[in-house]
Amino acid sequence: MKENRQRHTVSGLFSLILLLLFAFSTLSLVLLGSRVYKNGVSYLNRNYTTRTAVAYVTEKIRQHDESGNISLTKLEDVPALLMQDEIDGDTFLTYIYFYDGALRELFVRESTAPSPDLGSKIVVLNDFSITSSPDLSDTLIVRVSGEDGHSLEAAVHIATGME
Repeated sequence: MKENRQRHTVSGLFSLILLLLFAFSTLSLVLLGSRVYKNGVSYLNRNYTTRTAVAYVTEKIRQHDESGNISLTKLEDVPALLMQDEIDGDTFLTYIYFYDGALRELFVRESTAPSPDLGSKIVVLNDFSITSSPDLSDTLIVRVSGEDGHSLEAAVHIATGME
């Protein structure tokens, strides 16, 4: 009878250890999965910010790619990309620039006095610059640095020239 009780105790102990092992394995798997998910989301967010900024600027440049419509200028003391539009006989100006930690866009009538703090935030960044390429004529270099330091650069050819 005593031997039967010992078997029962050993069997119960084995079941308890097996259950604890299963619980530990499940918890480990969940923690590992959450870490992989977190890293994946972080990578996607990092890429999203810089790629969105570069794609936005390059698309704006392509939309305005007509002779004399694109130039590099300053909005007060802030370097900016200036694009002109003719709408119903009126001239409108679009400024794209980096100000107060964000890529911004300002769309105003030519007769309006622009100010950098009036622009709409497009995306939060660490740094943004747009310059003429010293090696390639009619090419703009767009450089973007995200909040996490991830950088991206693109060259955009202006087919019809730049002011």
